[in-house]
Amino acid sequence: MDLMRAYFRELMNNVKHFAVMFNSNAEIIYCNGHFLQMTGLLLDEVMGRSWTAVFSSPWASNLPISFSDWLRSQPEALHHEGDVLTRGGESYWIRWDSIPLRDAFGTIVGIVSIGEDITEHRGLQRALLDSSARER
Repeated sequence: MDLMRAYFRELMNNVKHFAVMFNSNAEIIYCNGHFLQMTGLLLDEVMGRSWTAVFSSPWASNLPISFSDWLRSQPEALHHEGDVLTRGGESYWIRWDSIPLRDAFGTIVGIVSIGEDITEHRGLQRALLDSSARER
């Protein structure tokens, strides 16, 4: 199992996506290097803290359901989008895919979320919609 964790960490530290893992109390128990680089945060600033304590972004309010409701309903996956504000005040729009982590008894013990930065894509979408609206 330790070898599997080492492979997982190596993989997650080399992808160009945000990777965050939460325990059942919504505390961050893992985040990858890309996440830290893009947010400008240090590992000590995020580990063991809740998402909302780390970020001033209203990310939690962008979720279709609350963290505790999601844990209770135990869906297989949750797909959502939200913004992440960096230390420097820059905002990234992230498309998140989150799945529950279960123990041997099926109880959810955490969540892993992988996020893709779609900021540029959303900006292009908005520009296209604005252009179309002006033409009408």
